[in-house]
Parts: sequence; structure tokens; C-alpha cells
Amino acid sequence: MRITLSLDRLSRILLFDTKKIVIIAILARLVTASFYDAFVSMTDNDFILPDSKFYSMGGWYTALLLSGYEADNIPTRLLPPGKDSLALFRDCRHQQRLYGRDGLPALNNETNLYFYIIAFIYLVFGYFPLGVRIFNIMLSVVSTLFVFQITKKQFGQNAGRAFLLIGLFLPTQFVYSITLSKDFIRMFVVYFILWLIYGGGTCQRR
Repeated sequence: MRITLSLDRLSRILLFDTKKIVIIAILARLVTASFYDAFVSMTDNDFILPDSKFYSMGGWYTALLLSGYEADNIPTRLLPPGKDSLALFRDCRHQQRLYGRDGLPALNNETNLYFYIIAFIYLVFGYFPLGVRIFNIMLSVVSTLFVFQITKKQFGQNAGRAFLLIGLFLPTQFVYSITLSKDFIRMFVVYFILWLIYGGGTCQRR
């Protein structure tokens, strides 16, 4: 009897509205990202992913170059606030002199590609790390939806919904998605390819 009741409860949980759950997950991540971004701005302490400062500065440096500034003539007043800003800026400039042309990052690895993505966000909105966090949140959610579609097609509706619920609210995935990590680009590309192969209609379930 208890087993039957537990299965009934599980079945009711798996009957949730997929769209509403996705919207709730996005809103929850956006709120968390906003509070965390405000915390980082006030304390200059990005404890979840310290590398975020480097990615953000690399993107800002690229945005300034794309705006028409020369690498040697960028005013220090344009540097974002933070005790490490000047050191990170000099590090970015030194690296691009070694590996890029005209100071711009060479498109030969995912880090430099990420710099251009961040630069595009900064060109549109100004220096806006929260915009990069929102970009990563959307990549994370869409990647989860790709795996949801694969799971639903290969293992059934209930398995797909169970994965979606876990994938969207798994604490590690939830928290990591509000950082400025470049890993979400790789994850998005891999899951998109898998979706094309296993979830997009090209592979029939046997």
C-alpha cells in the first residue's frame, strides 16, 4: 500500500507543466545572479569562480579595441572597478600582443571566442557582467532542454521530466550557471550535437 501511494505521488510530481518549470528555473537563476553580481560589485570577491575577473577583463579589453581604442592608448579611467583591474588589464594586453593581431584576440581557441562574446555584450550594454551571467544562464537552460528532449525520446516522457526537474535545479549546475565561466559554450555545443543525433528526429527509438 505504501509503495502504491509513493508511486502515485511520484506520478503526480512528474505531471508538472514543463514550460512553467523552465520559467521558474530561469527566474530563480536570474534573481540569484542579480544578488550575486551585486555582492561581487560591492566586495570585489567572486568566490564561486575567481577566473570570472579574467574573462570579464578580457572581454572588456576586446570591446575597447573593437570600439576603436588602440592597445597602448586605452585610458585607465575606462577600467572597471576592482583592486586587480589594472593587473588583469596589463595581463590581457600582454597576451594579445603575443597571440593576436592588432591587439585583438586570435580566434584559435574557445577562451578568445568567449572574449568576443563578452565583448559583444559589453559593446551593446557597456561594462555589464550581469549580462554575461544571464547569457550563461540561458546557455545552461537550453542545454538542459536538449538533454530533456533526448531523454524523453529515448526513455519516455516520465524519464525526460524527471531529468528536467533535476537538471534545472541541481545545486551545482544552478550555482555554476550564474558565473562567467566559458564552459557553458562547450556544453551547449556538445548537447546541441547530441540533440541533432539522438533527439532531433534523425535517430528512431528501437
